[in-house]
Amino acid sequence: MNCYVVQDRFHYSEPMYTAATRPNEPALLSPRAYDQVERQLRNHASFTVVITADPVLLTQRYDMHREMYSLQQVLAVNKLYMEAAREGRWGAYSMPADLWIHCTEDQPFPQWGEHLQLHLYLNRLARDFPYAGATRRIA
Repeated sequence: MNCYVVQDRFHYSEPMYTAATRPNEPALLSPRAYDQVERQLRNHASFTVVITADPVLLTQRYDMHREMYSLQQVLAVNKLYMEAAREGRWGAYSMPADLWIHCTEDQPFPQWGEHLQLHLYLNRLARDFPYAGATRRIA
């Protein structure tokens, strides 16, 4: 059995959302603990895809009745994700993204080339790590 695990911003979220929503508080996940999580995920052949969007696109799609955070907080977090994806780190946190997809008004969804890049990456993982996820399912 081989399985892939998809996690929506898993360990990236804690420092990013803390900075945007509680700027005077430290993140619950310290840089050292974050690195341990990142190493463990990499040991299981994980990869990280970061998807960001232009502020105009986020503003157009924002629905205050369905969102947990204010538009200003969403825009602030998106900006932090863009900085992390561009630099491979954010502050004391190392945040290497294997693939960064940035949506714009002209291209509001991931493009075919980005899908293909992700598909090729998954095939390489399956070839290079044939037992990744075979013995343990991360929930």
